[in-house]
Amino acid sequence: MYVGTVRTRAHRVRVQRVIVSAAPHRIYHWNLNPVCNDGIYIFNRMSSDERKIAVRAPLNGFQPQALEDARTTAGITRGDLSRAIGVDPTTIHNWETSRTHPQPDHLARAAEKLGIPLDRLVVVPEDSRTIADLRNLAGLTQKHVANRTGLSTTTIGRIERGEGSLSDRHATALAEALRLEERTIRDAFIRARNRPLPSR
Repeated sequence: MYVGTVRTRAHRVRVQRVIVSAAPHRIYHWNLNPVCNDGIYIFNRMSSDERKIAVRAPLNGFQPQALEDARTTAGITRGDLSRAIGVDPTTIHNWETSRTHPQPDHLARAAEKLGIPLDRLVVVPEDSRTIADLRNLAGLTQKHVANRTGLSTTTIGRIERGEGSLSDRHATALAEALRLEERTIRDAFIRARNRPLPSR
């Protein structure tokens, strides 16, 4: 288990959970140029060894305090909420204390149980939303979108990172899956493509 911050060539990632078959202190042996699929950053080892590290990416715009406030206002315990959405009570505690971030589908179920819109728990200004943000605000994982569009999660991850180009077919499929205008999808893709790289 490794908890800390990993700087990659394109991202600065707060590591919440690492699945690794090598000792965490040997993280410098790994190639920090990951592929992000469905919120999981995959770090490939630089040798021919097939062992990998998987890091769950934070849910952009997630508001832990808003979740706790909504839950307490509704008079719902962590145990009740966890049973309603199918997670462990300690998971709710970890979300509310910023130790981990939820998957968008889990958070969508929590918002429904609490009787609030999902955008109360995930706050991202409209003019800065990427396709990943739009997907999160729809309460969907990359796998859900893949099932709706017929695209692979690898392709969806590439599009969400703003890599390459966005074809008309892909833009239309994503717009239909997320129930948004195609123009919104294209604008969000451009934001991801033009996002500044973090300073080293």
